[in-house]
Amino acid sequence: MEKSRGLKQGQCELSARQIQANAEISRNHGTALVRTLRAIYGPQFAPGLPGSARLLAVLDMLDEGSLQQLYRDHEANTLGSRISAQYF
Repeated sequence: MEKSRGLKQGQCELSARQIQANAEISRNHGTALVRTLRAIYGPQFAPGLPGSARLLAVLDMLDEGSLQQLYRDHEANTLGSRISAQYF
């Protein structure tokens, strides 16, 4: 019984971290277009979503693979520079 409660708590903590990361990504990079992120991560990023959509509008709709790519670069503090590099 204790073990299953521990898993649920762990899942809640992970969810809280993801919520915080989503808020930071949205606040700092929400205006980035999906097409820009596809130029960075490849055509498989955000499958089924329009390239003209802003990250802020679709962040809650992203698949796990796309989210993991964003989380990885966000945690490494490279997401902003990777997005900016697409414009220059």
